[in-house]
Amino acid sequence: MVGAILTWARELTNSAVPGFVQLPVLPTGQRQSLWQSIPVDRRQTDLHHKRRLNYHEAMSMKFTTRSLVLLLVLCAGPFAAWAQETRDNLLGSWEGGLTLGRDEMSLAFTFTEQAEGYGAALISGGLGIYGMPADSVSLEGRRLTIRIARLDLEFTGTIRFDESGEKILRIDGDWFQYSEMVPVVLLPVDSPSF
Repeated sequence: MVGAILTWARELTNSAVPGFVQLPVLPTGQRQSLWQSIPVDRRQTDLHHKRRLNYHEAMSMKFTTRSLVLLLVLCAGPFAAWAQETRDNLLGSWEGGLTLGRDEMSLAFTFTEQAEGYGAALISGGLGIYGMPADSVSLEGRRLTIRIARLDLEFTGTIRFDESGEKILRIDGDWFQYSEMVPVVLLPVDSPSF
């Protein structure tokens, strides 16, 4: 493999290509560096050579890395506070209307705080469900997903905040069940009205 590369490099350098150095022919058994076929032109050489950083370049990179870490730490504080406010605002009951075929009914999700995140229970008089726990509840940014495998149900929603960005106004979502999708808007309530 190395021999083929050296032959190719010799052919390149022996041709009339400007900017390449003529490779000396070495006796058999001596190694020849592939770096000898690098263009002589100084502008191109800096792109190909591995060189050590000088003191100022190294300090600049160290400063940049430290600045980036500091920026991430400073941004993490407000994000954590925003996530806690979202957590506090989401807890409680959220109610909305659901239309399945010709049937119109109300449904509610009651969110609770658990060790691993959130818990949710579904309440719907029209479906005959009173407090069925969700198998999983996930909140990623403003995206909320609730899954209840026993009902083949998935609710995915987007949390909508007020103008200040502090209080949740509603959750605009979609109710997926048995290959059917129905839009649902959930509003905060003190307790389900049904």
